[in-house]
Amino acid sequence: MSELAVLDTIVGDVTTIKLAQATFSKQLDSCLEVIEAHKELISAHTSSIQTCSADIQSLKSDHAVLTTGFIDIKHCENKYIYLFMVDSRNIPDLQCTQASIKVDIARLEMNSKKAMAYELSEIIARVKRADNIIILNAPENVDAAADKSLVLDLISKIDAQAITSIVSIKCLGFRQTHPRPIKVEFHSAK
Repeated sequence: MSELAVLDTIVGDVTTIKLAQATFSKQLDSCLEVIEAHKELISAHTSSIQTCSADIQSLKSDHAVLTTGFIDIKHCENKYIYLFMVDSRNIPDLQCTQASIKVDIARLEMNSKKAMAYELSEIIARVKRADNIIILNAPENVDAAADKSLVLDLISKIDAQAITSIVSIKCLGFRQTHPRPIKVEFHSAK
């Protein structure tokens, strides 16, 4: 083989290497863009978690105000009962008023218990959801092991230590033409 033919072969190989390098560079840029997009999603989730924590604090404060209000109502009820016992002999309509006040207080207590139960269930649900992330538009695989591998790879790129905190990984909804969201649950950090 002549020296010119060898040089042509080397030039062709160098051109092929440069094309492959450009292709890999584009793929790397694409991966970096995806990682940046996921960092923004995690930041949004962090913001949501902080909002939920603030809401929980607000609910606790509201609960304290309600509790104080009921203590005040009980105090007033005791004053009314005393007044009714003293004055009811002279004014028969007061006994009717006393009964209606007791009914009103019983209704308030019942509504308060229902409201507190709802608030507590909402707080518990928010705390549980605070440790989850939802991954959208991830390519869906036929088997769950491939989905799990994809999620683990993605999370390891963002925070390698977070992998040890994963409790479960599952797709939400039914298979359709577009990828299903993937729910990732973590152990509570609290």
